[in-house]
Amino acid sequence: REFKVVDAVAYNRQSPDQAVLSKLISDKFIGRSIKANAMRDGSLSALSTEMVTGSGCHPGTVHEMLSSMINACKDAISPYGLVVVGKSPRASTHVHVSVKDHTIINLINLMVFWDLIEDQIVLLGGDELRSSNTYCRKGSDTDSNYTAVSSGVAARGIFSMIQFDKYNALNFQPAASRGTVEFRFWPCFESIDIAADAAVLSSRIVAFVKEKFKNPKEVLDFFKDRNYDVLGVLIDDVHPTMPERFQDWLKRNAPEKNSKTQRHQVE
Repeated sequence: REFKVVDAVAYNRQSPDQAVLSKLISDKFIGRSIKANAMRDGSLSALSTEMVTGSGCHPGTVHEMLSSMINACKDAISPYGLVVVGKSPRASTHVHVSVKDHTIINLINLMVFWDLIEDQIVLLGGDELRSSNTYCRKGSDTDSNYTAVSSGVAARGIFSMIQFDKYNALNFQPAASRGTVEFRFWPCFESIDIAADAAVLSSRIVAFVKEKFKNPKEVLDFFKDRNYDVLGVLIDDVHPTMPERFQDWLKRNAPEKNSKTQRHQVE
């Protein structure tokens, strides 16, 4: 999403401006089976570029796609003496997952499931700033999701997806326009393997909730039966074939306490 670069040859060398850099990266994908576009976004700083895939992919090809994107970036900036040197604290990874075959009840179940795990999962980057970032807010910080659902119920099932907050950590707004939900909370990854694992887990969460639950009460009962163990649910139930490397990453970065699920447990 955002790449931190330094001039490897001379610091007074002129770097490409935003439009040029975006075109250079995009051009690297011409003729490839995997498409990507480098674009500007309102949540980015002036020197940042958001790389967006031009089409969806199967979870099994995520690693190939990410590798191609990183290599395209390196190829685009190398003529300017610039190199990718590491992750930026401002960077993040966004994952869109298809919900084209979901009903509104499926989406509400996902919303409830997310409400129960977001206290822990949004902080997986190990940075407290992720929990208060303007462009990655927890649903409980805005209540926009619940307001949108309440409005839809009051309108007898006519839901306006635009009422959902785009900048929530899990963004439901593109469900109508693109047929996806967007996980915005993942941090910038230095490892392509871990980044691919995070994208696959996002997909597994959506699929698990759709297949497992018929209504929001079943979601609540499920977590109660699991003693509100968020990591246990993600590793044992949602993604039982999760690679050990990603299990280790989750356990290493997840906060020890989840105030929201503890509150539900008390209630």
